[in-house]
Amino acid sequence: PGGGFSLNYLRVALLVAAVCPTAVGAQPLSPETTSVPKSAFYVGIGGSANFADFGTQSLYNKGISNVFNGNGVQTASGTADGPPIKPSFGTTAGFAPVFQLGYFRRFGDSNFLWGTKFLYNYLGNSSTQQNLIIPQYGSSTGGGSSTFGGQSITGGYTVGVYHQTTFTPFVGYAMERSFFYAGAGPSLSQVKTTLSDVVGYATFSGVYTNVSGTPQSFSTTSWALGAAATVGVTYFLSPSWFIDFNYAFSAPNAQTITSISPFNNPGTGGGNSYTGTLIGVYTGNVVTHAIGITLNRAF
Repeated sequence: PGGGFSLNYLRVALLVAAVCPTAVGAQPLSPETTSVPKSAFYVGIGGSANFADFGTQSLYNKGISNVFNGNGVQTASGTADGPPIKPSFGTTAGFAPVFQLGYFRRFGDSNFLWGTKFLYNYLGNSSTQQNLIIPQYGSSTGGGSSTFGGQSITGGYTVGVYHQTTFTPFVGYAMERSFFYAGAGPSLSQVKTTLSDVVGYATFSGVYTNVSGTPQSFSTTSWALGAAATVGVTYFLSPSWFIDFNYAFSAPNAQTITSISPFNNPGTGGGNSYTGTLIGVYTGNVVTHAIGITLNRAF
């Protein structure tokens, strides 16, 4: 009977140890310091408040012209330009959808991690300055005047930034249900510039004359490489879903655009007519800031 009692006691002790290790002095396993996955690919969608700082731009115009009398005989040719003007555009704000995808991985069993993410943002920010006047000074051969003054008048000058993508490797540190991160990388931004209703005027023998005729407009769209930086924090709702709050900065490379367009001004009433070329050199510089939030699915 004593041997049976000992065997039954051993069986009970093993059962209790399996169900409740602390009942027999065993130490429980330590919980993980973070519930952030060891690694994950993720995709997210959300929105951001966007700010585009267009700062100070530069605008330069030049006119090359030929003058013909009422009989179609060329009487003079000339060139006019002047120092560029530098209008200030300031900052515009807007709200737009964003899309991102990325990957992160913790370093071994530590809470430090690395990753990278691709973010697309439709900024849609633009700014316009109207009625820009560039004083010009010219010289000519023939026509009774070797020098003359004038103006290049631009009805509107618009600079805008639209589609933008950033690719930012990052490093971070995981907390209990979140991780902080910071990173930097390249950006690619679509910048569009538009000059509207450009007309060249000159003063000949005291008469203020429209030389280039019908107002002309120029528009250029380009893709500008640049640098981007981001900081953010995530919060995991579950191992598969998390919210990402982030700030992103981008500085596309400075843009200098040249537009060349011929003109033909037949004049009026059998007087002088003019042909020539309008040349514009202008900038499309911008710096962007975005404060965004996205809902993300981790895989």
